[in-house]
Amino acid sequence: MDLSSSHKQHVLLNLMTSQAQAPTQTAPLTLVAALDGYSDTVDPIDSPPSSPVSSGSLCNSTPDPSYCKSILPNQTSNVYDYGRFSVRKSLSQSSKFLNLVDNYLARRSSLSISAIRVLEDCRLLADGLQDTASAWSVKNGLLLPLSNDTKLYSVSLALFTKGWVPKKKKSFTWQPTRKQLAFGNGRLPLKMSSRTRTIFESVSRRKLLQTAEEDAVLVSDIVTRLLHDFITAGVYEEYVSIPKNKKYLLMVGAGINQTVITGNRSVVDGWTTFNSATFAVVAPNFVGVNITFRNTAGAIKHQAVALRNGADLSTFYSCSFEGYQDTLYTHSLRQFYRECDIYGTVDFIFGNAAVVFQNCNLYPRLL
Repeated sequence: MDLSSSHKQHVLLNLMTSQAQAPTQTAPLTLVAALDGYSDTVDPIDSPPSSPVSSGSLCNSTPDPSYCKSILPNQTSNVYDYGRFSVRKSLSQSSKFLNLVDNYLARRSSLSISAIRVLEDCRLLADGLQDTASAWSVKNGLLLPLSNDTKLYSVSLALFTKGWVPKKKKSFTWQPTRKQLAFGNGRLPLKMSSRTRTIFESVSRRKLLQTAEEDAVLVSDIVTRLLHDFITAGVYEEYVSIPKNKKYLLMVGAGINQTVITGNRSVVDGWTTFNSATFAVVAPNFVGVNITFRNTAGAIKHQAVALRNGADLSTFYSCSFEGYQDTLYTHSLRQFYRECDIYGTVDFIFGNAAVVFQNCNLYPRLL
């Protein structure tokens, strides 16, 4: 089994994320077994030397050498063995941390609403602890292990990269396919004529979202059943969350300011920044087209997210994101935005994702 370096990184990150969200006893064995298979398939020319090396020397290539030396066994081994040891320890620590969060949540009657919401966010993604009020004691109980675990994961990824990711990458020149050439100048011909709409509904037996009172349908109800949604013009006042298992979902609206998904959650009203999002998506390969995502909380309500995106290889085309503080939360992984409008006041684009904005308009608002 010959796997590319990018696929190996993807497998490692997915397995570590899965363990962090739903820890099991078998996950560490699964990941270590996968790494065992990879070590035999790496091209010797691209891979680092598999000869014995001291932990001290190896740790110098990681982001935190001193912490790395404190966790690796003080012996001479090779990169593969050190990498497997570090990954096992990472998975074990993620389980312990989530158990700690669950223990706090089990005593929620003694916690404030804001503390509970941050812990629930943390249970989902280990995010947001620094943003909460320093008054509640749970913060001190979680920040230290979270800080140490973050260092541990960083070391694990560095060792994985050194052991399993080739240094030399094959050059590749992208050529558009015949179908892709039809999209001239980046334009997507996605408007549906009345005749096409009739054919679509008769063949697929699926109705498009309707705006009339008697035909009212929630966007969140539709995405639980379909992989491609055409959302007719209208204002949809709801909070939508697209989970990881809804891969390759395509949502197409009637146009900016025609199809609007809106909400008004904010930090001032007790929500965390993470969970204030009107629309949140973590499903890989998500595509959104011709939709407005809006948070109307206003500048006085501080952090209020219109869209939170943690979906790998996600694309938004001809969409608008309207809010004030923290409008567009580009949370993580790889994202692409083309011909989109983003409105806000303070930090209205933020996050830790690798993002490309192409031909987009940024509109700073006055406070």
